[in-house]
Amino acid sequence: MLDIVLALTSVLGWLGVGLLTTRSNEVLKQLIESRLGRFDRSIQEIENMAERGVGEVFELERKFLQFKAEVSQTYVGREDWIRFGAVLDAKLDRLNEKLEGLRG
Repeated sequence: MLDIVLALTSVLGWLGVGLLTTRSNEVLKQLIESRLGRFDRSIQEIENMAERGVGEVFELERKFLQFKAEVSQTYVGREDWIRFGAVLDAKLDRLNEKLEGLRG
């Protein structure tokens, strides 16, 4: 009789362990699927941010090139200003010489 009780206890114990292992596997599977879902969403968010970043870089580059084109039309370079000043000074000197020649 004791042998039957021990055998029955062992069988029930193994069934219990099997049920616990199956339940643990299900919980573990759900946990992994949940984490993978979060991981996929994180990857998608990063990809969206990268796409927006690329668009912003292209927009910034376009604005910079437009600014570069406008600057060359709006502002005078240092060398150009020096050359303009030298030509203007030479013309004023010749005009001054002509006026002195007429007075003279």
